[in-house]
Amino acid sequence: MLGKKRFKVVFRISDKIFSIYVPEYFVENWGAPFVAGFMVLLSVAAGYLAFGDERFAEVLAEYAYYFLVVGVLLQTACYIYLERKKG
Repeated sequence: MLGKKRFKVVFRISDKIFSIYVPEYFVENWGAPFVAGFMVLLSVAAGYLAFGDERFAEVLAEYAYYFLVVGVLLQTACYIYLERKKG
C-alpha cells in the first residue's frame, strides 16, 4: 500500500451508496492520480505506435499531455495550500 492511513470516501449514485478507501498519499498529493494516468496513457500510446496505429497513438498522447498539465497544476495548488496551512 502507498500510505499507512486510508480515508473512506462515500458517494451516492441514484439509490446506491458506494464507498472507497483512498490512501493518504493521494489525499496529500492532489495531482498524483493524474500524473499516474499520464504515465499509463503514454505507455499505451507507445504500444499503439509500435504496432503501427499512429493516429490513435497521437490522440492518446494528446490526452496524456492534458493529464500531465492537470496533474502539475493540482500539485502546485496542493503545495501552495499546504505551505499556507503550515504557517
